[in-house]
Amino acid sequence: MNKKTISVLLISGILVFLGWKIWRDWETVIDFKWNFSLFDLTLFLIFLPLPFIFNVVAWHLVTRSQGEKISFSKNFEAWMFSNFARYLPGGIWQYPSRILLLSKEGVSKESCIKCLVLEALFVVFVGLLIVFFVLISGGLNLSFIGAGFIIKQQVLFIFLTLLFLAFFFLLVKSQRLMSFTSQLFSSLTGKGQNVKNIQISPVWVLLLIFAYFLVFLFPGVILFLLAKGAVAITLNLLYIFVSVYTASWLLGYVAFFAPAGIGVREAALAGFLSVYMPFSVAAVVVIALRVALIASEAIGFGLAVLLSKRRP
Repeated sequence: MNKKTISVLLISGILVFLGWKIWRDWETVIDFKWNFSLFDLTLFLIFLPLPFIFNVVAWHLVTRSQGEKISFSKNFEAWMFSNFARYLPGGIWQYPSRILLLSKEGVSKESCIKCLVLEALFVVFVGLLIVFFVLISGGLNLSFIGAGFIIKQQVLFIFLTLLFLAFFFLLVKSQRLMSFTSQLFSSLTGKGQNVKNIQISPVWVLLLIFAYFLVFLFPGVILFLLAKGAVAITLNLLYIFVSVYTASWLLGYVAFFAPAGIGVREAALAGFLSVYMPFSVAAVVVIALRVALIASEAIGFGLAVLLSKRRP
């Protein structure tokens, strides 16, 4: 049995399970007291396009940090077009397609690979940092131990954040890691340059950490608004929803058998939301989230097509 067959079977199994739970408990879904408000729906529509906008902004900043003077509109096209390629089996075609698109703008393959390596490192680093923050700062509901323990938590988080930053710089400067990672990306795009290290200033690192924090923040806000329409939850849970979305995104990111994390992310999110609502209702919410994000992405793809056609 080849990898493609295994991938299809695993994704189908997860999606069939979610669909079966919704079908089996359909009466629960129908009879559930949904309480969407006009205010929540308005916020939902406002925040919906922001995840992809900030993804493009973050990617644009990555290319700038490597000295590439690509216009924002061209980076928008490259990111949007390549992003659709992640739905292809294997989940990695967005990388060679982005390199191909940027090479047409005069960007060297070596520089493209450096940018892709940085993007991968930042999304994983910032994603883990967000999840870790919730665990340390009260996501486990440990605040009952006392204010002194909360302060210790905050000090520990600051210390470990600085430690992670130092480790991140070591990763970027590691010739062995850069060589291995660049070979991985080169294997996706044919013969290429071997990247030994990446030069990036601390200012760019801090700016990109903030940019990728926003990349994870807005989908978490959208998830929170959808969940708030299903069950009464308070605003103080928002940071937990952002963390859970981030964790599910990371699971989907490393699950190479699932293009764009389809199925993996939904199963993880539905499992978390089942703490607040029936699992079948949670499955409807996370599927609605996926559909909404795909619809927003499709609009962005359409804008990229229009931009490319307007070019001489």
